[in-house]
Amino acid sequence: MAFETAPAAAAGLDRAASRPAAAHWSSGADTLASLVAVALGAVGVVTVSRCLARPFEALDDQFRVLIENAVHFTAIVGPDGTMRYISPAVERMLGYPADDLRGQPLTCLIHPTDAVGVMDAIFHRGQQSRLGRFIEFRAPHRDGSWRVLEAIASNRTDDPVISGMVLDARDVTERKWSAERLQRNLAALLAIHDVGRLVGSSLEQHAIGTALLEGARRVAPVQVAALVLRTSTGGLRLAGQLGSTPVWETIRQGRVARMARQRALQAAEPEFFRPPATKSSPEQTEACALPLRVQDRAIGILELYGYGPAVEWPIEELSILAGQAAGALERARLYRAVAEREQRLERLVRELLIAQE
Repeated sequence: MAFETAPAAAAGLDRAASRPAAAHWSSGADTLASLVAVALGAVGVVTVSRCLARPFEALDDQFRVLIENAVHFTAIVGPDGTMRYISPAVERMLGYPADDLRGQPLTCLIHPTDAVGVMDAIFHRGQQSRLGRFIEFRAPHRDGSWRVLEAIASNRTDDPVISGMVLDARDVTERKWSAERLQRNLAALLAIHDVGRLVGSSLEQHAIGTALLEGARRVAPVQVAALVLRTSTGGLRLAGQLGSTPVWETIRQGRVARMARQRALQAAEPEFFRPPATKSSPEQTEACALPLRVQDRAIGILELYGYGPAVEWPIEELSILAGQAAGALERARLYRAVAEREQRLERLVRELLIAQE
């Protein structure tokens, strides 16, 4: 269906085409918004108010396909913050049908913590210029997760067809997660290097244990790290800990934690467990008992406590740290045993010389 372009909408398209992009993808996003404006401004079809209520009546098949299959969604937000129009692509991105969102406040698609800043960027700073303003915020997905969106807010309040702010947003969650994972991996590699350098040059058990605990807290988002070593009689003793408080100590001494230690020692494999919540710590605690292995035996346990899924902690990197520390602790034990034997031998020699005199 061919149609003539309304003068105001055509002028809006010309202005959009001439102004610089606010981000590397904003040109395409703004062009799509302009195409929507052109379609909504088609003369002789319906009135402006009806177009905003039912925008697809004024679109031919080409525009419909373009908007429905865009990698980002477009929303027209009125001065009162209500979404008067939102493209169908939002359902593919966030799981909500566009029809359910039309007429709803834009804040329903913004994390409460981000809402004030985003609305200020759109309606105050964004209205000071027609140049698109780049913003980033979290948006709720229908499955209960939060997605990270990048958006360009364009001021079209002086366009009689739009009379509002045009928001073009795309999902960058995977990119953000990849960048964060890369950052964590780099931090973990640096921690492994630092710990390896420290434990490789020390024969002091305390120094080795401290390096291990500090490295573990650098690698994983944990609140408490504790080192438990086996004694010569087969028992366990606490050799060191970081971040401990009376609340965490109560959790660590609980029955669930003791059983997890024993299972980790027997199987020589990481043991994930969930200590019960207490009155002092109502938030759900996650924990992991990571064995310190020397060949086929476990000489101790690295215990980690924190909030959030422990299974998502970087266990591979933590295992590398534990392996480095286990080898260093074993060398320190052997060195100490040799030193004690030398001291006993020296005493026996002195006693023998005294007896001969």
